[in-house]
Formats: sequence, C-alpha cells, structure tokens
Amino acid sequence: MPLTPAGMAVADSLISGLARGPDQESWLELDFFRVADANHETAWHRLYGALLAETAAGRPWHPEADLIFRALELTPPDQVRVVFLGQDPYPSPDLATGPAFSYPPATPASASIAKVLAAVTRNMNLPRRNRLTCPCLEQWANQGVLLLNTILTITTNGLPGSHGLLGWDTLLNDVLRKMRERAVIVMLWGNYANDCFDDAFSDLPPDAAAWPEASLFRTRHPTAGQGIRPSFNNSMQFRDANNRIATLHPVENPIEINWHTDL
Repeated sequence: MPLTPAGMAVADSLISGLARGPDQESWLELDFFRVADANHETAWHRLYGALLAETAAGRPWHPEADLIFRALELTPPDQVRVVFLGQDPYPSPDLATGPAFSYPPATPASASIAKVLAAVTRNMNLPRRNRLTCPCLEQWANQGVLLLNTILTITTNGLPGSHGLLGWDTLLNDVLRKMRERAVIVMLWGNYANDCFDDAFSDLPPDAAAWPEASLFRTRHPTAGQGIRPSFNNSMQFRDANNRIATLHPVENPIEINWHTDL
C-alpha cells in the first residue's frame, strides 16, 4: 500500500525515538530508514504501508506502533555489546513490549523465560532460593544488550512468522552488518535465530568469517530437547559473555553486564 503524505508523516513519527544528538550514532543511519526510492519511500515506509494493509484487511497486529522499535530505542548502536536474536513478538498483545524475550514486569514468566532466568541464576552462582523471577529484561538493554526480534510485528493471536514476508529481514541484515564492524557478542538460541544470522551473511566470500567465533554463542533454544547444537540449559554463556567483554574492551568499557533482573 503506497503511503499518503499523512501516512508517511506517521511512519516518520514512529522512528523519531531513534534520533540522537549530532555527535552520537543513530540507527536512523541504516539504509532501511535512510535510502529512498523514486517515490521518496524508504524500506520502512514500504513496510509501514504493508502494516496498514494488514489492518485494512481485518488482520490486527501488535505490538502497539510506538513499541515496534523499542529495542533499538533502548540500545543505540554505539552502546551495543551483546546481541540476542529472537523470532517475533509474543502472540498475545499484552505481553509484547518490543524487546525480544522480555515480558512486562510482574508478569508470570513463560517456560522459555523461566529457563533463561534459571540459567542466569546458575551462571551467577546464586542459591536456588534466590532464583531470578522478573521476566522484564530491559535492565539488560540499558547495559548494551540489544534484544532484537528478527521480525518486529506479528498478527494478533496469530502464528509465529505471520509477518515474516513483510520485509523485516532488510532491517535485520542492516543491523547485523553494522554490528559486524565492531567488537560485539552475538547469542543465538535455536535453529531459527541461527539460520537468520547465517542468511544475513550468505553473500560473503567463502573464506570470509561473518563473525569472530569467540564472540558467537550458538545453542539450542531454551525449550528445545535433543539437537545437534550445544544445550542451552548446560551452557554458561552469560558468564562466558562477560569474560569475552573483558577481552574485547579491556580499556574503554570493561565493565561486565549485570544479568540480574530482580533489581
């Protein structure tokens, strides 16, 4: 659906939260937001037009429009130290807050988030009686952890991947290629996240590494059973990520990430 001038203005307003000062790096520098076609539409304008078409067809979607880019708003590009890739927002609109994996505060954790919190508890050597319970992960985002879904919208109460063909892969590829330019850790849980990551760099020459192996943590999904990838539940990747941060940023930003969520 081509955007009217009014629709284009709304689309632009939804990314205004990504703007930063003149000497600060912004996600708005990505081609997804910046490069326009002959109709003066960017990839984001075209995708927003597709979202409007979904609404017109009687297929509501979420999260709320002003939450679509919350993960990017919370963690600007020059602050990213770790990237987590999720799939798409939770299918229930009251749980979709923008950042991948994160739930609203004071909400019972899903099975997958409960396993994540249990792994953090183990990695931090907390007593079992002190197991983490808060499923809101925005404290991670405020420390440089980009909690990015590969697809940022979903049909309300619909199936996973229902917006997978709208063009969100263009944004994902832009983000990952930008992060490849710097020392960033990537955590990939499950086949979907691993495949999306690999697809983003499928055009690299065979002898070019997409990412330093020491900064790439690949496991099965927290709720997955047996598989060829290492088990998430047996991993110590939160501890290992902090050790890697100390290696990558020995001077400018060696402070480890506090993975505690119950603060």
